[in-house]
Amino acid sequence: MSNILKLIRIGFLPPHFTERDLEKTIYYKIWNSFRVYCYFAEIEELKPNPRIRCKKLSSPCNFGECPLIKNAIEEYERDYSKS
Repeated sequence: MSNILKLIRIGFLPPHFTERDLEKTIYYKIWNSFRVYCYFAEIEELKPNPRIRCKKLSSPCNFGECPLIKNAIEEYERDYSKS
């Protein structure tokens, strides 16, 4: 399941939104800032728009499939289910 669907399921994103709406969220802004420094990042081009490849997924870096975002969501779900 993509990170976006998980965020919808746990209530952090509304069921109906556009990619432009996602880009306005704090989750996206944090991800977009840190992805240049990500352990899995392979930077192909920085300017004008960064082109970054995820070495772990062997595909372009994207929020919906980011393994670090996925791990953070899973950790949140584990912690939330304990309480």
